[in-house]
Amino acid sequence: MNNNLTERTQAEQKLQNEKHKFSIISENAPFGLVMVDKDGTFTHINPKFKEMFGYDLHDIPDGRTWFRKAYPDPDYRHEVISTWIDDSQKAKPGEHRPRVFTVTCKDGSRKVVNFIPVALENGENIISFEDITERTRAVESLKESEKRLFDIFDYLPDPTFVINRQGVVIAWNKTMEELTGVKGKDMVGKGNYEYGVPFYGKKRPIMIDLALSPEDDTIEQRYPLMKKEKDTLYTEIFIPTFGEYGAWLWAKAKPLYDRYGNVVGAIETIRDVTDNKRMIEALQTERKKFQILSESAPFGLVLFDRNGRFKYINSKFTELFGYDLSDVLNGKSWFRKGYPDREYREIVILEWAHFVDTAKIGEQYPKVFRTTCKDGTEKIVSFTPVKLVTGEFLMTCEDITERTRLEEELKTLSLIDELTGLYNRRGFFALGEQQLKIADRMKKDVLLIFTDLDRLKWINDNLGHEEGDRALVAASNILKETFRESDIIARIGGDEFVVLAMEAIEDISQFITSRLQDNFDQYNTGAKLDYTLSTSIGMVRYNPENPVSLDTLIALADKLMYEDKKRKKGNYAER
Repeated sequence: MNNNLTERTQAEQKLQNEKHKFSIISENAPFGLVMVDKDGTFTHINPKFKEMFGYDLHDIPDGRTWFRKAYPDPDYRHEVISTWIDDSQKAKPGEHRPRVFTVTCKDGSRKVVNFIPVALENGENIISFEDITERTRAVESLKESEKRLFDIFDYLPDPTFVINRQGVVIAWNKTMEELTGVKGKDMVGKGNYEYGVPFYGKKRPIMIDLALSPEDDTIEQRYPLMKKEKDTLYTEIFIPTFGEYGAWLWAKAKPLYDRYGNVVGAIETIRDVTDNKRMIEALQTERKKFQILSESAPFGLVLFDRNGRFKYINSKFTELFGYDLSDVLNGKSWFRKGYPDREYREIVILEWAHFVDTAKIGEQYPKVFRTTCKDGTEKIVSFTPVKLVTGEFLMTCEDITERTRLEEELKTLSLIDELTGLYNRRGFFALGEQQLKIADRMKKDVLLIFTDLDRLKWINDNLGHEEGDRALVAASNILKETFRESDIIARIGGDEFVVLAMEAIEDISQFITSRLQDNFDQYNTGAKLDYTLSTSIGMVRYNPENPVSLDTLIALADKLMYEDKKRKKGNYAER
């Protein structure tokens, strides 16, 4: 009897000790703790539970109340209750069946909670609660970041793929699918150099493997050209097995590291540069042709950009001007050396600036300038620039100095009277009409003097035509002495002369008549001829306020001259 009492007392003591231990653990546990009896009544809630959810035993005396408050949404509550019932029916004593649910707290906030219920032998359940809201959010955020990263990777403009440390493909983006024709779903997860097949038709290491294992010389030897920048590798190679006719591929690869600097994989980007390669080759061929043609051209050739930088000068240009590319690197140095006169240089620069601003592609804009060469000589040069589709300008330079000189000589011959050296009728009208335009613009009067050499017919008939020519030359010289160099003097007929004098004053008519007569008298005295050299005169004034044609002026002056001739006495008064 005493023994039984002792054993029971000891058992009760042990039970009290265990309950005390449980109470201490429960009160200080960093997780929520609930005891639920077999009827669903909550028999114990620890402080951490109340801290997590805000509920105490008064708020949630049993499971029914808990489900109603913790899961206010009916559909979700039904899902949770069904799960708990199913787990309770299947659970064995001591077995853990963790579940994660979203719980609504007393203050209305929501938390993601990991529930770990354990069924006891007596039919009770002890449930621990861990708030994993932040951890869940972090995991979800990580998943979203990973998804965004893979989305970005998937839509990179360049074909790209990634392998892990074991050489297994873990990413194969859409542009790589387009380049190779191999879908990502068929390549991801493949190893053993499977990614070499789309390019070389067989499994073999490629540059991404060299990025993963830079010490492997056998891989590097497969590439004729390899460039390294720190841990990044570059290459360009022709692969005859890729595509229908083979292709030039550019590739870039580098290892990938974890946060501790350990290599965890490698990434490679590949581009099909076949078209670019062929375009460059074609461009090089065209440039070679251009160089051959330009060096053989009989004219100077310059290529310059919109900023005036000289990019090419052919040998004929250097021969023409003496300058090479080191002398004239750009337009600024060219203008300074080719046009040393400041005023003329400014005119040339304005012309070129206007051309550059308004030029249309393919159109020619010929210009002629007087250019100073390296040796100090001057040449008259025809420049013909053309704007190219690249925005650059190609310009030819032709020396027309001799041609210009010949043209000026021919022009002079066509405007000058061969006998007297004065302007002929054509020359007078060309210059005279220009002079009238200037008079109109400047609002200046002009005096036109029409003269006729007296008795020229008598001289020719009685003394011979040679003497008549001498008389005409003498008369022309007298006119040159009488008038200014700026006045236009011409012989417009056999014995007819005309003068156009700018800025005439009111009393200049009498002055000219007197001066002209004095000069003729002086000539006659010194020449001691068998005849007297004289001229009849008619003068008219051109008024820019009441303009008339040059023909009209000559006609009016001719009429006045004839009247002057009639007034003269003697046998030579006839016209």
